[in-house]
Amino acid sequence: MARELYTARLARKDCISEVAQCYHFLWVVEGVETFNFRAGQFISAVAQDANGKMQTRAYSIASAPSGNHFELCVNRVENGFFSNHLADLPDLPVGATIQFHGPHGHFVLQEPVTDSIFVATGTGIAPMRGYTQWLFP
Repeated sequence: MARELYTARLARKDCISEVAQCYHFLWVVEGVETFNFRAGQFISAVAQDANGKMQTRAYSIASAPSGNHFELCVNRVENGFFSNHLADLPDLPVGATIQFHGPHGHFVLQEPVTDSIFVATGTGIAPMRGYTQWLFP
């Protein structure tokens, strides 16, 4: 069964750690007023590699829902296809687009939210960022 693909336009791209090669992206979903997701969910980005093969990678959304945009934090991975495709400026400048499907996942806070402790390292920080933005707007 084919999944509905959305197009997202890159609105902002910041390198937040040159040592770790970590990037923060702000994406605007085209053609919709609101991109509905819950903090803690992820999207699956889709692109064609140099050999013509379609590649799909899951990225946790690093923001709370807000209109038609979402944020990602991505670490560049040596010899990785997708993270490098996103992080390397010549390949993906501001204004460029990606295709994705989602949101997916069930790693979301249940309401009513009671006492919670968030613990994350490295790649696990993105959903925590979304949770805190949602809880403390």
